[in-house]
Amino acid sequence: MKNNYLLILLILFTSTSFLIAQKPKVKIKNGYALVDDNACLKFSSNINGTTFSDLEGNELIFLSYKTKTESNPAYTKIIFLKEKKMVTNHSAFLSRKTLITELINNKVLVNCNMNPDALDIFIMKYHEEIPVYTNVNVKIDKE
Repeated sequence: MKNNYLLILLILFTSTSFLIAQKPKVKIKNGYALVDDNACLKFSSNINGTTFSDLEGNELIFLSYKTKTESNPAYTKIIFLKEKKMVTNHSAFLSRKTLITELINNKVLVNCNMNPDALDIFIMKYHEEIPVYTNVNVKIDKE
């Protein structure tokens, strides 16, 4: 019985360690998105948002955040530049690190290269139409 218990613990520990080891370790540091401590993408940020490029400087992704207004909720906007596709999402905050991690986990970013076949699935999972509210002021004249 004791041997079975130890065997089960060993199997659980090994399988858990294997699953943990498979997750990429993403860091955003010094103008680079590092995956498992290797430079994967470059990025530059300005007041409009963040542009991710491959290591040769080809722009791939633009990430921006839109603040809440009277007519719109706050939301994240991601544009895949070469593919000319866009994702807007107002229920999940996708930081730079979270975005790269999710792109890797969804196999959109494989070995630091974009996989266009997986991109459509990513868009279906994350894209949300942003509701637009309009305020209408009605003036009623009393006679």
